[in-house]
Parts: sequence; C-alpha cells; structure tokens
Amino acid sequence: MSGKEYNGGELVSEVFKKEGIKYIFGLPGGHIYPMIEGCEDRGIKYIGVRHEMTAAFMAEGWALATGRVGVCTGTAGPGFTNLITGLANSDRGGIPVLCLAGKARVTENDRNALQDFNQIDMVKQMTRHARSVLEPQRIPEYVGRAISYATTGSPGPVYLEIPRDIMESKVDAAQVEFQNIYRTKSTAMGCPEDIQGAVELIRKAEKPLVVAGGGVWWSQAQKEMKDFVEKSGIPLFTRNAARGTVSDSHPLHMGIAAHMHPLFNAALSEADCIIIIGTRPGYTLDKKVFTTSHKIIRVDIDPAELTNQLDIDVGIVGDAKNVLRQLTDAIEKTEYPEWVQFIQMMNENMMSLFAPMASSQDEPINPMRLVSEIAKRVDQETIVVIDGGDSAKWGNLIIPATGPGQYLSIAGTSFGPLGVGIPYAMAAKL
Repeated sequence: MSGKEYNGGELVSEVFKKEGIKYIFGLPGGHIYPMIEGCEDRGIKYIGVRHEMTAAFMAEGWALATGRVGVCTGTAGPGFTNLITGLANSDRGGIPVLCLAGKARVTENDRNALQDFNQIDMVKQMTRHARSVLEPQRIPEYVGRAISYATTGSPGPVYLEIPRDIMESKVDAAQVEFQNIYRTKSTAMGCPEDIQGAVELIRKAEKPLVVAGGGVWWSQAQKEMKDFVEKSGIPLFTRNAARGTVSDSHPLHMGIAAHMHPLFNAALSEADCIIIIGTRPGYTLDKKVFTTSHKIIRVDIDPAELTNQLDIDVGIVGDAKNVLRQLTDAIEKTEYPEWVQFIQMMNENMMSLFAPMASSQDEPINPMRLVSEIAKRVDQETIVVIDGGDSAKWGNLIIPATGPGQYLSIAGTSFGPLGVGIPYAMAAKL
C-alpha cells in the first residue's frame, strides 16, 4: 500500500495531462463527474455544451485546427447516442477524436438501469478502436492506448466507456501502472525502391500534378509539402485537412482538389502524371477523374489504401512527412513554366466567367458575390470555417486557405452533417 489513492476519473485525467490534452468538450452527467473534477484539478479545461453533438463537432474542430487529438465526453445512454453523428463524421474524415462516455454500473448490466444501453456494439462500426474498461487500475492503459489508436497510422475516432462504479471506485496508487510512453514518435519511411520508381515517373512526366489530402496535415508535413513542390516545380491541388498546408497564394498552389471544381477538372484532363498523397477517392473526388492516360503515384500510411479504387503505377507506404522528404532529396530541381502558365490561364478564364456574378447587385445576394466579398477580407491570420450544403460548394470554390489549420470545412468528409460551423469555429478560436 502506498497510502495514495486515485478514483477512476483522476486516473483518466492523469493520462490526459501526460498526453498534453488542454480541453475536453462535453455535457456533464453523473456517470462522468469524477473525470470532469479530475481534469479541472489538473488544469485541463472542461468546456460544457448544451448538446453532445456540439461537443463531438468541437473535438473535430480542435483536431482540424491544431493537428492534435480532440476529446469529447458524454454521459451514458442518450448522452452517448447524441455523440454518434460527430463520431461518424470523424470516421469518414479520418479525424483523430477520442470519445469517452459514461456507462451504467457493471452490477446493473441487463437490469434496466438508468441509461443502460449496449453502446459498444453501436459504436464499433464508426471507430478505429472501442473498449469498455472493467478494472479501475487499468484505466491509464486503456486511455493511453485509445489516444495512440486515434493519432498514429491512419488517424480517426476512438471510443472508450467507463462504467459508473469503475469511474467512482478508488484504487491504491501502487496497483496502477502509468507508462512512460503511450504513443511513439517513430513513423514509417517509404521503401527506397518505391521512391526510386516514383522519381523515374516524375522525371519522365511533362505535365505532372500533386493532389494532397489530410495525410499531409496529420503528419504535420506542411514544410515538406512546400519544399517538394518548390524543388519539383509541380503544380499542387489540396483538399480536406491539407487545405492551407501550402497557402493558396503560393504560385504553385492551384486550388482545391475536387471533381466539381472546373479548374481541377481542366488540369486533370491535360495531366500525364498524378502524385496522390494522403487522400482517397470519394464523394468530392470521384475515381472516374483518374484515367488510363494518367501515370499514378500514390502515397499513404495505410497499405490497403494504395490500391483502393485506383489502378496505380507506384505505391509508397509511409508517413507523408517522411516520404515527401525522401522524394525531395531524390529529385532534381525542375520547372514546368508552360504547364504552370497554362493552369494559371485556365484559372483566369474561370474567374472571368465568375466576374459578373461576383459583382452582381441582385437581391437576394448572388452566392458568388457573397463568397467573393468574404474572400476579400481573408488575410494570413484568418481562420475560415465553412459549414455544409451549398455554402460549402460556393465557399470552397472562392475563399482562400492561407495557412495550415486555418481552413475548416465540412467538405473534408463525405458524411455531410450540417451544423458543424459554429462548433468548429468555437474550437478553432481556442
């Protein structure tokens, strides 16, 4: 016996503190009070909301704005089910979120207790990892493992539930094992043979393009992305969480990678080699835009994603930051002035077609006029948040992304829930 005791909530908050968690978003309930109190005692701010779905969206917004795991909580039963929409959205967008929910006491299982519900089976299909903690001394192990699953490899949401009696129970400190490290900083390098294969295709290309997605942001590879396009001279289109990793004002950044974007489609129709980094085809990036005329190089942390939906020429398994460094070191300094000028000319033509709408005095206001006026007011410090529906279509077309973590858009997932705007903005403001 050490003489020192922890309750379950204090054990949760000890790991949160060790892992650098600053904020938790949720709606308080009796099942999770010990955790809330433990976090407040350790300087971790609990931000209360009035509906758990808002908490889940705020956790997403925090992750998108910072590149770090977001944490949301709710009590058992309806508190848990209100979190589901946010978790499903995080799953479709590959956003690292830890959801920690309460649960009826273990002794009350299957006895029609207050808010008792089989939560695990519901949440498994939309999380990378889902567990129920049944021993208080193992809480640090489970919390640390959940954060690791959310943030390493291909990121995404994870779920942990702690029954009320486990959360409230006290355990002697001598029985608890706190690990020194819960997640490693070691990341995968690309296979040298695959790197060389990609370099050969790039060397032979006359009109190459880079399509970069969320994997660039989650690996914090904004510098490496910029270094690669500047040395290779290859025009870049970004999407999802990668928006802003290279500013839209950069001469080699051409716009958003979405098949509904006329400039992206026009560039793809002329390109002969496409380097796809950390993203996958789906609702806003139809696989049909990639044809047999394209040589395709694909980079992803998940080996299964390399051949998912696409017939590729070279696949590189690895962390985007590492692979971009390897490619940058291996390629020669190159420029494609005519190719870049061609895309820029197409962009000018597109904007000239939009000009009458952008200056329209019609009432109600033309959507193009609205987003154009907003775009004029965006500077290097602006964090742009775009909700769903037609606002996403118009906003993503015109409003620029000026920096990493400064462009939070519902277009980052194919799940398409409305109402993320205010929660994203509140979290980003933190």
